[in-house]
Amino acid sequence: MIQNFRDFNLHEDIIKGLDRINFSIPTQIQEKAMPLVLEGEDLVGLAQTGTGKTATFSLPILQKLINSENNSEKETKSQHPRALILAPTRELCLQIGKNLKDYAHFTDLKSLVCHGGVSSEPQIEALKDRIDILVATPGRLVDLLEQKDVFLDDVETLVLDEADHIIEMGLRVDLKKILKAMPKERQTLLFSATMNKELKDASKEIFKPNPGSQEVSSYKIVEITPEEVDLKLINQEVLYVLKEHKIKAMLEILKRKEVKYTLIFTNTKQVADDIVRSLTKNNIKSFALHSGKSQTHREKVVHQLNIRELKVVVATDLAARGLDFEHMTHVINFEIPNSPEKYTHRVGRIGRAGKQGVAYSFCSLHERDDFEKIISQSKQPILTHKHDLHSNQVKANSKKSVKKTYFKPKPKRTSGGFNNRKKKK
Repeated sequence: MIQNFRDFNLHEDIIKGLDRINFSIPTQIQEKAMPLVLEGEDLVGLAQTGTGKTATFSLPILQKLINSENNSEKETKSQHPRALILAPTRELCLQIGKNLKDYAHFTDLKSLVCHGGVSSEPQIEALKDRIDILVATPGRLVDLLEQKDVFLDDVETLVLDEADHIIEMGLRVDLKKILKAMPKERQTLLFSATMNKELKDASKEIFKPNPGSQEVSSYKIVEITPEEVDLKLINQEVLYVLKEHKIKAMLEILKRKEVKYTLIFTNTKQVADDIVRSLTKNNIKSFALHSGKSQTHREKVVHQLNIRELKVVVATDLAARGLDFEHMTHVINFEIPNSPEKYTHRVGRIGRAGKQGVAYSFCSLHERDDFEKIISQSKQPILTHKHDLHSNQVKANSKKSVKKTYFKPKPKRTSGGFNNRKKKK
């Protein structure tokens, strides 16, 4: 039975790196998937965010590369990357890059992060030196391939992290170009929160064919179900509220003493920016994170979160991928996501490292259907939050009664003034 990372027989330099960051007890996905990855199996890992997928593929990659370096038969080291990790967003790439540096702190292995939104020149310059592990967004990697600034002919391990979102973002064409530039004989690891039809179809292109055959190669599947994800540390509450009262409810919650570090989720960039403006007016420092923000802005926000200087961030789902901070205490779903998977991803930002967290969801009338789907698939209770702004009409999903609150008809003007005024005698 796996008790700690030493039980995986990892190289001592990797263990020293893990000890340095007090990382010793494997999670469910690590315990189940890492032995298969270490054996060289192709694998699909299905688990919600926050379950430790990054270490699941990173540690075996480091082990494999160290073993390769120690192989006396190998006279020269390749200048080209020997492992490629693809991720859908800049933030997730940077988070993976940071974790790799922590894990490989006592080794000679080098990693590089390449993503869009910044000049490619420093990345191109860095690629001229030996790079063992390349972490990249598909779009930037294709640019580098087409310019012949990077070569993938020596890649031994391919990882697609958050693969469902890579496919959702319409990057299958980029993936085809990347796969074409790689050896067919490689280890392929695909990690995702869900295995939907689109990803299942794409997996036929991702996994290498068996030698001499066009059939998709066999691969192992490791799935960590929601029951195995420890959501017991997270108190989940819903506030049924009129849409126009959401800002007031949010401000009231943020001013509570126990609310220290909060991630506020929206469905759109515009709403995220609107919330930041409202918070600024109320003397609450916050920043928005979404695809419309520059890379410099994003890095500033992540840095301030790292040093705990920033307490409130407003983000869309895409921008929040890679935001893994153990000190985060609260999540506010200002807008209800349109799928249970996105809800689980949002809630999974808290309750880390054995620490309690609270997730509030603001549900208005037009969001009731989406929230019902979330409730039906939730394995943990979502309690109704007691608040002065609670709306029984919204909770009852009564459109007729809520309509009266939303729209107050204005008196009509006539040539003689308002028609509902009493005439002077």
